Amino acid sequence: MKILKLLFTNPLLFTKTVYGLILRFYKVNILRDEFTIEVVRWFKDKGDEKLRLNYKILNEHSIVFDVEGYLGDFAHDINHLLTI
Repeated sequence: MKILKLLFTNPLLFTKTVYGLILRFYKVNILRDEFTIEVVRWFKDKGDEKLRLNYKILNEHSIVFDVEGYLGDFAHDINHLLTI
């Protein structure tokens, strides 16, 4: 009720208060989520460019299945990597 009263008496303070609550919720619940932490780390480490095709056990005789590939870019990139 106190926050709702702010809406009518001081809209700017109400906006700042609600923004602060949302920001606090985001920092406590979203940023500490394991999945979010790993996604941030993946992009920070440039995982799509460096880690996605880093398979030391594959060679030119390996068979790779790209099941349900969207555009086929993984199959193309792994094939290109193994034929070099």
